[in-house]
Amino acid sequence: MTGNSNIVWICLIGGMFLQLSYMVLPFQRWDWARYLGSAAIPLIVLVQTDTDNKVVSGEDGLLLCGLFTFMFAMLFQERLLPRLGEGAILMWSAILLWVTVEVGAWESSATYVCLGIGAIVLLLLMAPRALPYLLKLGIYAWFLLAVVAIGVLQFAGSDLSLISAGKANSLDYRFALIDGMAGAYIGVHAVYLYELLPIPRKGEQWGGFKKRWTGYLNLVVSRFDDQQLEPRAATGIVIGIALLAYGNHAVGLMPARTLCNLILFGLPLAWGVAAARWSHRLMIPPSVVSPSPTSAKGQSQSRKKIGRARHSRKHRQ
Repeated sequence: MTGNSNIVWICLIGGMFLQLSYMVLPFQRWDWARYLGSAAIPLIVLVQTDTDNKVVSGEDGLLLCGLFTFMFAMLFQERLLPRLGEGAILMWSAILLWVTVEVGAWESSATYVCLGIGAIVLLLLMAPRALPYLLKLGIYAWFLLAVVAIGVLQFAGSDLSLISAGKANSLDYRFALIDGMAGAYIGVHAVYLYELLPIPRKGEQWGGFKKRWTGYLNLVVSRFDDQQLEPRAATGIVIGIALLAYGNHAVGLMPARTLCNLILFGLPLAWGVAAARWSHRLMIPPSVVSPSPTSAKGQSQSRKKIGRARHSRKHRQ
């Protein structure tokens, strides 16, 4: 199922639209305007290219897809920024470690830093305790970084690199569809990772930037689910992903990068179904989780306020 580059591009763009549309379901009344707004810049570039009688290369096509994804992520931020539990972050960390082992450059210190941070995050997520604000923000940033890093590590030998080199006609149509879905998913998370950086927009005043940035950080932390995973469930997720990767490597069912792309958008769906049906088995009850120092401090202060209120009522009587 290869040979026609136009069909490959249709499959790639179709996969991108399918993934982005699924991520914003259910549709709302004015979503069509957001779609048009996302397509505005790529369409302007295409019209200008046609006016100048230039040929759109594979690299240009991928850049236009990236521009559409960037605008889409900004316009749908409130609905696209994922609400994450420990299970999802644990899965992404395990996938990143797997991809790092598969395609990482072992002569580079960055590979070992990635493995070390990933191992620390796994241990933090397995420990049954509530997390403070900064640690939630750090782990959420790690999740975004993990998704983006998976895409960067795969690009050198992926189908997208062949498309960029103008060899789209050598790709399988089915893999192009999967690549479009995975690329859109990674691109959205790259936008939200960039938004975490303290970089003012062009012409933005410091006061406005500080308000916008702190508001975004609070939004990110609010999307972190406090419910904890059972240690056995967490261990099972990590071992399951490792066995899946090893089994595919031994049998050779599909290229490792294609399997990783399937896992990128397949595992979150599977985890959502599993968490909805068996949450009583996968999650630790809130009463078992030891409170963080911040929450303990808040509880003690609330007790003091209650005590003072009772004391004042006695005096009034």
